[in-house]
Amino acid sequence: MTYVEFQERTQFATAELLAFAEGQLIANAPSGFAARLPRPPMLMLDRIVDIQRTGTRGRVVDYTDRASAVLWGDGAIAAVVSTTVPARARIVATTFTSNPEGAGRVVVPRTGHFRQDGRVVQMFAIKKTAELVARFRAAWATETRRFHFVGHQANLRMLEAVCRDGDVAADRHHTNVETYGNTAGAGAPSVVSMRWDAWAPEDDVLLAGVGAGLTWSGCLLRFADAA
Repeated sequence: MTYVEFQERTQFATAELLAFAEGQLIANAPSGFAARLPRPPMLMLDRIVDIQRTGTRGRVVDYTDRASAVLWGDGAIAAVVSTTVPARARIVATTFTSNPEGAGRVVVPRTGHFRQDGRVVQMFAIKKTAELVARFRAAWATETRRFHFVGHQANLRMLEAVCRDGDVAADRHHTNVETYGNTAGAGAPSVVSMRWDAWAPEDDVLLAGVGAGLTWSGCLLRFADAA
């Protein structure tokens, strides 16, 4: 279709959404027009319930719910990994745990708004993240390496509580939630990315997060000299 036709459309077929994800929907897109949808499985076609031309807000967040809506930022992150090309950082340990008994505490309904039991989830996140810090430090910290902590960027006060419980020094704790808000899964990786040139060969960086499910996980990055 032409760019004018694209602007005038009020609905799209599944095949057209997929073509848009591949950059093949618009035949004469103007210079600088680079908008695309993600490809499946990131493009969850079964969850698209409405597409609108007006406005910039998504439909998952209830903007009248000031307990949740005020937390959100907007961000995305990508990682380039290789099994053959050496990099400055490698993953040396991971862990992932889930407990479905808390599934109802954080919910994104298919046709509704995000909701969570904020106080309960926050206390759970502090407890589990502090446990992850203690677990990874006991297993991997050494006198010759610096142990850093980057948590799920949901709430600065929550992260500071984790650092108090886990005895993490201020110069070993890194955040961006105070600037960008809660960018969900992009939060902790974006902190690592923003400091990429600052990490030294002696640095170990724990990324620890808690999310829906309820789930909690950790990943230790070990930095070395550039290849």
